[in-house]
Amino acid sequence: MAFTLIPLNQPTMLLTDLQAKLRKIDTRLYIDNRSIVTRENGLRFAPLYLKKARKSEITVQRTDRNQVSAAHAQYLDALEAGIMDTYVTAICLDFIPEYDIFNMEYTKLAVIGWRSLGLMLAKQKIASLDRIKRAFNCDGLGESDYDRASFFGKLEMAKRLANA
Repeated sequence: MAFTLIPLNQPTMLLTDLQAKLRKIDTRLYIDNRSIVTRENGLRFAPLYLKKARKSEITVQRTDRNQVSAAHAQYLDALEAGIMDTYVTAICLDFIPEYDIFNMEYTKLAVIGWRSLGLMLAKQKIASLDRIKRAFNCDGLGESDYDRASFFGKLEMAKRLANA
C-alpha cells in the first residue's frame, strides 16, 4: 500500500494526548477503543462518538414498529429514548498525524489528521473553532491553504508531494 504523508516527517500525537484535547473541546466526545477496533493496512482504528443527551427527542409511531424486524425496532426504541450516540469519524489508535495520510493506491483517506478532525468538529457544530484552536493550541487552524482545501484539494497536494 502506498501511503503519502503531508508533509513528509510530520509531527504526530499520541492517542492519550488526543483524548485529553477532545475532553477540552467537549466532554461528550469519546473514542470507543474497547468494543470496536478495526484493522486496515496494519493500523488499528476505533470510532469517535459524541454522546447524546439522555432525553427523548424523537417520537416514533407504534404502528411503524409492527412492520419492522426486532433489531430495527430496538434501533427505533434507542433513537426515541435518545440513547444513541452520534458517530463522528474513525480515529487511528497507533498515531495521530497533524495532516491527513492518503492511500494513493485507492485514492482514499487512510488516516485523518488532527487538523482535519478539528475542522470537522467545527463544521458539525460540535464546538466552536475558537474552542478547538485553544484545545489543540493552534491559533492558525482553519487559515492555511491545506485547512481550507476540500478532500480532493488535499488529495492533489498529497499527489504533488508524492511525485516531488
